[in-house]
Amino acid sequence: MQGDQLMMNVKTVYYPLKIKHLFAGFFFLAALIFRLMTAHQLEITKPEAQILLQITQGNAGLNGQASILYQVLTIPLMRFFGNSNLVVRFWPLLAGSLLILLPLLFEDILGKRGAVILCFLIALDPFVNVNSIILSGNTITLCLLVLTADCLRKQRYLTGTISLIGLLLSGASLIYAGLLMIFLTIYGVLHTKRNPLKNTGAVLWDYLRQHLSLLGLIFVIIAVSTFLLQIPLSDFAGNFLYVLQRWGQPYNLGDTPPLYPIALLSYFPMGIILLIIQRSHNKNAPSTQLNLWILVSLIMIALNPGHQMIDLVWVSLPVCLLGALKLDEIITDQEAGSNRQGIYVTIFASLLVSLAITVVMVIYQFNWGLSVISGLLSTITLLIFITMAFIFLAYSESVSLAASTARLSALIVFLVIQVGFSWRALGLNGNPSAEILWGGYYQGADVVRQIIENADLDTVKTHLDHQVAFLAESNDAVKWGVSRTYPIKEQPLSLGEASHAVVITTTNDELTGRTFESYLGQQFIADSYPMWTWQPLKSLLDSDYWSWLIFRQARMCDGYQTIWVNQKVF
Repeated sequence: MQGDQLMMNVKTVYYPLKIKHLFAGFFFLAALIFRLMTAHQLEITKPEAQILLQITQGNAGLNGQASILYQVLTIPLMRFFGNSNLVVRFWPLLAGSLLILLPLLFEDILGKRGAVILCFLIALDPFVNVNSIILSGNTITLCLLVLTADCLRKQRYLTGTISLIGLLLSGASLIYAGLLMIFLTIYGVLHTKRNPLKNTGAVLWDYLRQHLSLLGLIFVIIAVSTFLLQIPLSDFAGNFLYVLQRWGQPYNLGDTPPLYPIALLSYFPMGIILLIIQRSHNKNAPSTQLNLWILVSLIMIALNPGHQMIDLVWVSLPVCLLGALKLDEIITDQEAGSNRQGIYVTIFASLLVSLAITVVMVIYQFNWGLSVISGLLSTITLLIFITMAFIFLAYSESVSLAASTARLSALIVFLVIQVGFSWRALGLNGNPSAEILWGGYYQGADVVRQIIENADLDTVKTHLDHQVAFLAESNDAVKWGVSRTYPIKEQPLSLGEASHAVVITTTNDELTGRTFESYLGQQFIADSYPMWTWQPLKSLLDSDYWSWLIFRQARMCDGYQTIWVNQKVF
C-alpha cells in the first residue's frame, strides 16, 4: 500500500537510458525478431492444435488444456485478425520476450552487470526460446510469476494483486509455480527458522481487505469477459484436473524420464558448464538454494507423466540465474587479472576450437563408416598439446592463472556452441521435425495444403460434400491445419460411400472396397520425431544420438496419414 501511494503522490522521475538498457534492449529485439520468424514459419504443433481446437470448436475431449487467461487474451485477436500462426502465438511470444528484460527489476540483488548477463542468458536459453513460440508453453506463467514477486517485495500491492490474479488464471503451468513457492518456503523455514512469506502474506491480506471493491471489480471484469467470449469458467478447474488425470498413466513412447536430463544437457551445454564451475568468492550468494531448485525441478518434471519437453524451462532459468552470478564473478576476476591473460585466452580458445572441430570430424567419419584413425591421432595430438600448454603456463606464471585461462577459454568456446544450439532449437535450420522440443512436428502440412488447393473445392461443380472428412482418430495438428481454411467433418470408423470430395485417414482400412476406387490417395507425414528418444540412455552409446546432436541427422519415427481426393473433382 505504501508503495502504491508513493507512486501516486510523488512526481514521476524519468531516468536517462544507460548502457545496461541498450544491451538489454538489443537482446530483447534480437530474440524477438528470430522468434517472430519462427512463429510465422513453423506449423502449429500437436499440443498447440489441441488447445486451439478446444477454443474454436469446443471439443469436449480436450477441455482443460487452454487457460482462461490465454483465451481471454487470444479470442479477441482471432476474431479481429484471423487465426494465423502469429496471432495465436502472439501473447506467449510477447511474454517470453519481456522475460528477457525482467532481470533489470532485480539489479539491486543481482548487481547491474549480473542483471544484464542474466538478460543475455535468458535470450540465449533454447528452452525459453521455444516456450516463447509454442502457445502451450510456460512463458505467460513465468512472466506473471516474476512480476508478482517483484511487486510484492517492493510493496506495490495493487500491481502485484493484478499480476497475481493473472497468474492464477494462467493454466496448468501454475502447478510448477506453486510447487516452486512451496519448495522455497520450506527451504526458508528450515534454513532461517522463520517463514519468509509470513509478513508479506499478512500485509497483502490486509491490503486486499481494505480494497475489496477493487478486487470485486477485477473479478467482475473477468466474469464479463469470459461470458462475452463464451469461455466456460470450469476451464479453471479443468486445467488442473487435466494434469492430475495423467498421474498413474504410463509414459508415452519417446517421452520417458531419462530423456529429460539428456535433453537439458543436449540443448543447454553452456548452462551445464556454468553449473560445474565453482565460485571463487561471494560465498553468501544463494548457490545452495539454486542448486536445490535445479535438482528438485528436474526430478519433478521428469517424473510427471503429463510433462512436456518445454517444461524444462523451469530448470534452465535457475541455471541461467546461477550462471549469471558466476559469470559476473569471472568478469570481475578478469578485470583484476594480468593484461597478458587476454593473449593466453586467445591461444587456448583457438586450441579448443581445433579440438572441437577434430572431434566432430571423428564422429562424422564413424557415423558414415569411414576410417577414424587419422582423426583419432589428431585428437590425441591436440589433447597432448593443450595439456603441455597448460603445464607451461602454470610453471611460467601461476597455477591459478592457468586454471583461470583454461576456464575462460572453455566458456568462450561453449558460448559459440550454445549460439548454434539455440539457433537450431528454433527450427530455422530447415528440419524442425528433428527438434524434440516440439513434441512431434506436422511435416506434411504443405503437401496437404497443396492437394486441397489443387482440388479447388470452392469452385468445383459437383454434388459431393465439400467438407474435408476425417475418418477415425486423426492428428490434431492436421485437423487444425485444414480447419483454418476449410470446414471439417469427423466421420465414423469407415466411409460407406464416395460422397466426400476430400477424405483424410490414418490407415487405408477406413475406405471400403466399394469406395476405394473412387479416390486418389497420397501419404503425408503427420508426426515426426527422432527415433533415439525411445531409449535415451542406450542411445548415448549409439552414433545415431551423436549424429543428431551435432548434425541434426538421425533416424526418424514418421507417423503417416493419407489424404484422398474424389476423382470427380478433376
